[in-house]
Amino acid sequence: MERIGQILSHVVPLSSHDIEEIVQEQRVTRLRFGDAAIALGLVRPEHIWRAWLTQLQDTPTHVDLDTLGVDAQAIHHVPASISRQWRIVPVRAFDNVLVIAAASTPESTVIDQIQRTASKHVVVVYASQAQIDEQIQLHYSTARGSTGAVGASQAA
Repeated sequence: MERIGQILSHVVPLSSHDIEEIVQEQRVTRLRFGDAAIALGLVRPEHIWRAWLTQLQDTPTHVDLDTLGVDAQAIHHVPASISRQWRIVPVRAFDNVLVIAAASTPESTVIDQIQRTASKHVVVVYASQAQIDEQIQLHYSTARGSTGAVGASQAA
């Protein structure tokens, strides 16, 4: 599996000097490679997301939702009913991709349903079921109703 720095250097032209500077920043600040590159102004957050998506598509990835967090904008792409039924949580939406977290590999019919609903290609990452359930409860509270938020493409 390619490391995020290697992938990032394909997304944004980084010189060997840039990479050395990022690694030095990592040593000093203890930041992850992408965060250090952003701090130095060598890349933008969207470059990191593109590199991360490339990495996700190459290999199954386990994430810690407490560390990664859930982007509220991603939540709007999947109604609460689907999230609760299939016990998945949308994590990130970027360009035409929706990253969802699941405890185990969802059936292809579930992926198809989410892709149709969100009008995005779905990439799956893995997290503990407890974290997924916690995020569903947090982001699809009863205050939003049983169907949850709906993306703009669904509201039309």
